[in-house]
Amino acid sequence: MTDLRKITTPIDEAGAIELFRPLAQAIDRAAASKTVDGVIDLVSVCSGAMRLHDGPLELDGLHLAAGDPTLIVRGDLTVRGVIEQSFRAGFLIVFGHLRAAHLVTTAQIFVSGDLTVEHTLFGNCTNYATIVLGHTQAETVVSAKEHYFCCYGGRTASRVVDCYGDTPNL
Repeated sequence: MTDLRKITTPIDEAGAIELFRPLAQAIDRAAASKTVDGVIDLVSVCSGAMRLHDGPLELDGLHLAAGDPTLIVRGDLTVRGVIEQSFRAGFLIVFGHLRAAHLVTTAQIFVSGDLTVEHTLFGNCTNYATIVLGHTQAETVVSAKEHYFCCYGGRTASRVVDCYGDTPNL
């Protein structure tokens, strides 16, 4: 597994918020959406310890463990295997497209481009959401504990599993 500390640099709240500035109109359009129930809260997304990778990033796998800082990728993120975001891990913010074989999250994810998951996209947390401004595509989308999937650019999935049957946007 790649040591993210070796390929990232610390970034503060002001620097992280500045990265969102070019997306202001897209975020405003998403917030005004009548078809997607969700909130994009930059204050909470850009708080706490954060690390920045400036440019595209390709990895075999990515595990964001509990207590890890938020990972910000300014560029496309491609993970050939599994992205696993443990409970109480930092957020994952991608300014570009995110591609993975599988994605398992119990925290917050923000993607400015498209999210493409070859197989299973699994969300398991009531407190956080997977927010995608572009198109979301996965073979299977699973929401446990009412994990929000805010797919502002639309969604394509062969199968959707809503474990509790009342998750918005599914």
